[in-house]
Amino acid sequence: MTLWILTGMGCSKETTGATSEPGSTTGTRGFVEYLPGSLPLIIAVPHGGYEEPDDLSWLEGPRQGRDENSLEAALHVMFEIEEITGEVPHMILNHLHADILNAAASQEDGAGEHPDTQAAWEEFHTFIRTAKTEVISTWGSGHFIDFQANGHGEGWTGVGVGLTAAALSGEADAIRASCTDTTVAHLCTTGADLLELTQGATSLGGLLSTDGHLVVPSPDLPTPGDGNFSKSNWNTWEHGSHLGGRTDATLLDNHQSLLTEENRAEYSRDLAETIISFLNIHYGADLPF
Repeated sequence: MTLWILTGMGCSKETTGATSEPGSTTGTRGFVEYLPGSLPLIIAVPHGGYEEPDDLSWLEGPRQGRDENSLEAALHVMFEIEEITGEVPHMILNHLHADILNAAASQEDGAGEHPDTQAAWEEFHTFIRTAKTEVISTWGSGHFIDFQANGHGEGWTGVGVGLTAAALSGEADAIRASCTDTTVAHLCTTGADLLELTQGATSLGGLLSTDGHLVVPSPDLPTPGDGNFSKSNWNTWEHGSHLGGRTDATLLDNHQSLLTEENRAEYSRDLAETIISFLNIHYGADLPF
């Protein structure tokens, strides 16, 4: 396997003597990176990078800010999934500060004007599309997770698939009727119940909440009401299935308190187990658990 060394300024890697070697492909100047996987799962980390090269400008407009510890936590989740299943997800990482390259926004809004950040944006999304092609070729369908962090006062992790707080507060039949307007349209047009996928016990939120985490939506917290919540983002609309295809997508907006060095190991294990269960239930992955 590839052993990643998590440091305060980023991540480096070195190879152990283990037999599984996912390899690594980097883009322009190493700003973005693709770790190929073997599961029907793609995890992108668009806002966790640390690099701030002097020759690159900060993006204009409101600052996104770095998602503190999201890169480290996502890699920890990868380790946990490999430890449990012997397999790894596809990982796409942005190593630039999010206010230099916002890899979860459109190219116009997120890449700035420098040719190297423009190229890095293109490479980040090409890596995702490459991973999607591999997932479909191997598994037939799969799931894309955009892994982010939030500092909301509610203290919850948000699971966004395109439904607004108002929609999540609606009647069950109205939620089910919204299937094709979500980033999980493939799942809910091929037999899955959208109500269960978003608010049920086998939803990502439902499975994660069984470990005691505050998650919205979930059976105990089916709607955020007037609270802070991101229903989706550019990445999940672009790489999800609402316009077709067989790769569904989730914006996983983890509360930042769970990603700290103190809490990361426990949360990453819980999240890894949640994701494996979700893949087994909804994609027939039949992974060891």
